[in-house]
Amino acid sequence: MGFAASAGWKFRSNGTEYVSNTLTCWRLGYFFDSNTTLTPIFMVIYTLAMYPKEMTTMKQSPFELFLKVETEQQTIELQDWMNKVGYSLFYDFLESFKKHIQKFRDEEAEQMKALVAKANRILPNPGAISPSWTYIWDKLDNMINYKVRVLQAIPQDDRSGDWQVLIDNPSTNREVACYPGLTFYDAAYVYAQFRPELEKNEYIRMQKIQTHITEFGERQGVVHHKIVEE
Repeated sequence: MGFAASAGWKFRSNGTEYVSNTLTCWRLGYFFDSNTTLTPIFMVIYTLAMYPKEMTTMKQSPFELFLKVETEQQTIELQDWMNKVGYSLFYDFLESFKKHIQKFRDEEAEQMKALVAKANRILPNPGAISPSWTYIWDKLDNMINYKVRVLQAIPQDDRSGDWQVLIDNPSTNREVACYPGLTFYDAAYVYAQFRPELEKNEYIRMQKIQTHITEFGERQGVVHHKIVEE
């Protein structure tokens, strides 16, 4: 929910710039006026009075609510919340989703794939929020599949130690991208994140470091000279 009008002000909302004489903006119950300074407590009281459902929902993260969705009514409420708040809320939702993909272990793979399918049912058109998210569910599903491939290829007993991920394209002059000093599961996530996006002639390599030497260069100090006249 949002409304904005202004003059002498420039206010941008959802890519639209509003210009007029006064600035009044409602956004989930937050009220601002160019001639009025509202105290935080007044803003809270106003919001609770005008939008009690939204304030109750905002106590939980969107991903926590998503995990709890079971009924049609809960589905509709989550859809409405996502559509009202838009980009910022869906971005937070995806970041939490990716953290779960990063953390899941071997026995949780099917559960994670089921969550992507659930998200696709509840929010089937994320491209309406941002075109960059049009195929986000396919992307997350691919990430899970590639992480599962890594988990299946490397036994539990071989997962300790220092890991790194390299991405290179021998056909170009670009530098090699390297993600060093990772745990096995962090390296598996980095691999799964970039593997679906490889371009022609690029390759990705996840490898365990058996032996390495690490040194740090000495930082040269700067000597300041001060001339004092006698």
